Amino acid sequence: MSFYLHYGYMPDGDVIHLCHNPTCSNPLHLTAGTRSENMMTSYYSGRLQRKLPLQDLPAIVARCKTPADMKEVAAEYGCTYTAVRHMVRRHKQVG
Repeated sequence: MSFYLHYGYMPDGDVIHLCHNPTCSNPLHLTAGTRSENMMTSYYSGRLQRKLPLQDLPAIVARCKTPADMKEVAAEYGCTYTAVRHMVRRHKQVG
């Protein structure tokens, strides 16, 4: 809402919080961007789990066809099944 009130439109993609605080409503901290840009800024700010290297995500998404595949990837990267499932679903939306 803050973005809309300040800039006069809602972007087709995401509103990105440049301060990396999702509850921030300061319009100077908000910018329009794509889902991919939003994920990248979240990743590099440390807000997303870094156990899944960003450069590996395309291969991980291609590999994770079943829950068993996701559990196997989670074991390899030392993270949770839920984290893998979340990243695979989000990355499929981007690509």
